[in-house]
Amino acid sequence: MPVKELSPGYVLAQAEKDSLFPFYLFYGENQFLLEKTINRIKRIIPDNVKDLNQHVFYGDEIKSDSGIITDVARSIPFMCKHRLIIVRRADSLSAVAQKGLVSYIDNPSSSTCIIFAAFKPDFKRKLYSAIKNKGKAVHFKEIYDNQIPAWIKKTARETGFDITDDACIFLQQMAGNNLSELANELDKLFVRYGNNMIGVKEIQETVASSRNFTIFELVDEVSSKRSNRAMAILDRFLQQEGTEGSLQVLGMLIRQIKLIGQAKALISEGLPADAKHLKLHPFVAKKIVQQSKKWQPEEIEQALSLLYLADKTIKSGSSGDTVIENAVNILCSSYYPQTTGCQ
Repeated sequence: MPVKELSPGYVLAQAEKDSLFPFYLFYGENQFLLEKTINRIKRIIPDNVKDLNQHVFYGDEIKSDSGIITDVARSIPFMCKHRLIIVRRADSLSAVAQKGLVSYIDNPSSSTCIIFAAFKPDFKRKLYSAIKNKGKAVHFKEIYDNQIPAWIKKTARETGFDITDDACIFLQQMAGNNLSELANELDKLFVRYGNNMIGVKEIQETVASSRNFTIFELVDEVSSKRSNRAMAILDRFLQQEGTEGSLQVLGMLIRQIKLIGQAKALISEGLPADAKHLKLHPFVAKKIVQQSKKWQPEEIEQALSLLYLADKTIKSGSSGDTVIENAVNILCSSYYPQTTGCQ
């Protein structure tokens, strides 16, 4: 019988109770939710001792010896209950490093929590299979766009009101595919309008000022390569959210560019870039196809490389504002430098 994986909600509930396991493997396509979960877990370390008890390592930078991680993991937290270690790009850990970490998770420190964050780990490798077999893997699954409107309508009815089909699509466009975020917006609508029918107008009045709508606007402008508008929206967003917001914008931009790339690939193969093939709502699929006309295949590849580099640069400590501003400016231009630097 296969070992059941943990849900993100379960891990968050553990964090709320200050009762985390010694290690986890976070992986999956929904990197936006994955990062939000990590950010919530970070709160277990008090701000005044965070520098001494919170550590970040990168799998592709640990070429051999895993001792750099395990030595920290076995050290006693300083004036704090927990020590938190985040190993990003854990699917890039070398075989030698993984061997040492397998030995550690067989006998981990109870005061340390290690989060191995990956996108698509190979479960044939001992480290990942060992964590999964111990029931500490958390899969952040992709939420398909074409499933969201029906979920919104169903959840609205369970909350106590009805919502039009157009309003479901509009809310999805503003709040994205994160079910928790969508549920929060539905709660706001119920508090404000009670059991009345909700349409696009009500959502505009209630949700349009939210940061999620700002991200949606920004992604739309970047996808259409409208530089002036995109930079103005980004400036407004960064004033509110800062570096943490920069990472969320990057996640949404990566997802959007990938969708544009999928549309271009389908069209080049003579297949219809429609809702069925893109796994999107027809309204969204039509918009993606229109935006894809502004992108050449080589630009899409360069854009993804740029965004991944920007993500690494921010997580390494560089100014999120500067990195994301440079990235958006380059994405909206028709010229990509040979070296897609972001700093």
